[in-house]
Amino acid sequence: MEGIESMFCSHCGSEIQSQSKFCNQCGLETSSSGKQPLAHASPVRKSSNLLWLFPINCLLLVVVAAALLYHYHDQIDQEVAGLLEQAEALALSDQLSESLKALEAALAKRPTHPTLLASHSLLQDAITLKRSVLATSDQIKQQQFDEAMTVIDSVKKQMNTRSGPIYDQLLGTINSREETIVIARTNAELMTIETVKDLIPLLHHLRTYESEEAKVVKADIINKATGLAQASASQQLKSRDFSKALTTVNEALSLEKDHTELIALKATIEKEKSAYEDAEQKRIQQAMEAAAQEDLLNRTHAVELVELEVYNDNYGYFHVEGTVKNVATRPLSTILVFYDLYDEWGNYLREDSVYVSPYYVEVGGTATFSSQYYNYQYMERANVTSFEWVLN
Repeated sequence: MEGIESMFCSHCGSEIQSQSKFCNQCGLETSSSGKQPLAHASPVRKSSNLLWLFPINCLLLVVVAAALLYHYHDQIDQEVAGLLEQAEALALSDQLSESLKALEAALAKRPTHPTLLASHSLLQDAITLKRSVLATSDQIKQQQFDEAMTVIDSVKKQMNTRSGPIYDQLLGTINSREETIVIARTNAELMTIETVKDLIPLLHHLRTYESEEAKVVKADIINKATGLAQASASQQLKSRDFSKALTTVNEALSLEKDHTELIALKATIEKEKSAYEDAEQKRIQQAMEAAAQEDLLNRTHAVELVELEVYNDNYGYFHVEGTVKNVATRPLSTILVFYDLYDEWGNYLREDSVYVSPYYVEVGGTATFSSQYYNYQYMERANVTSFEWVLN
């Protein structure tokens, strides 16, 4: 409308009539000094638009900065997670040193990460224990088996307070090294043992091990036991010591009960033992029979008459004289000779006896006897009938 001046709202910048007290766009009260020439309206509106855009731009900058920061940290977290996963995989494949390097790379990115710190501490502990176990290699080479086993026992004791996949894996390494020590010590002792009895504990120490190396050593022990048993048992068999021979073979069979050669040797020993015992029984029986016959001889036919002489002398004496021999197998004493007397017509007159001299007669020895009768001119003949004696 001509003659009416225009002005702009100081709040929203919209054009309003100079007489209006309120803006018909934003509804706010206009300033009393708000009348401005049309020529000055544009600068006021431009300044008002810039003020409106500033907070929006600041907000956009904050959002962009936050997005960039979030993306940066998310990228770091992904890298740390990848390194942690890699470290776990390496540790479970027994590559502990490589696993430690991966963890340290992750800690360089997240120095205070609790999981990384805990894993790093655990891994260092496992590496320390494993190094102690592997360090026994030099002791094994120098045959310091007791010292090496002391280290293994110490580590196993420490393992009692630890658990987890890494320690489970480490326990396998410990058990393997323990087996290596036992096998090495067994091999060293095997070279010096020369009796089957002493080989038994060696094989017992290897009973729980099933590795190929353990199987080889077990076979060596059994082979040596077989050789020793065969040599000893053969010698004992020659000397007829069947009990020792069987004991030797049975000791070897305790190492391998199905050993063909040892079973055959045992059968041979038992067969010869049975044959020897049968022959010995026969010898004993024969000896007993011989002893019985000897005893019978000693008791019934121990004395033999060697010579007998009878005669009458010029003084009226009738003499009976003779010699006897000890035919027993034992010395005799107190030999008494019995004899009968007859006249010249063969008539029996009487029985008499006389002791021989000497009193003690050795085996095969002789003794004499003598009797005389006065004024028995009718005595003509004597006949020795029996003897009595005492066995010594």
